[in-house]
Amino acid sequence: MENVREDYLHKLSRKIVDKNQVVVVENLNVKGMVRNHKLAKAISDTSWGTFVNFLDYNIEKEGKVLIVKNKCFPSSKLCSNCHYQKTELSI
Repeated sequence: MENVREDYLHKLSRKIVDKNQVVVVENLNVKGMVRNHKLAKAISDTSWGTFVNFLDYNIEKEGKVLIVKNKCFPSSKLCSNCHYQKTELSI
């Protein structure tokens, strides 16, 4: 099962790298996230770290750019067009 997951993650990372010059990922606090016992197994099973490692390897090989944003970066508050940052979000 582990090899199947890694093979899938490798193919997915390869597809993303082939289609993009720059890839941006968020540096997730996985250790903090797995403290939620209801979500811990699902979060652990996603292999985020492995996926980012595959992305990094493929991007470096192609001479492209990987940007890792800090988990505190206000991406949800930022307009993707003009980069205006809202001070608060409504639910």
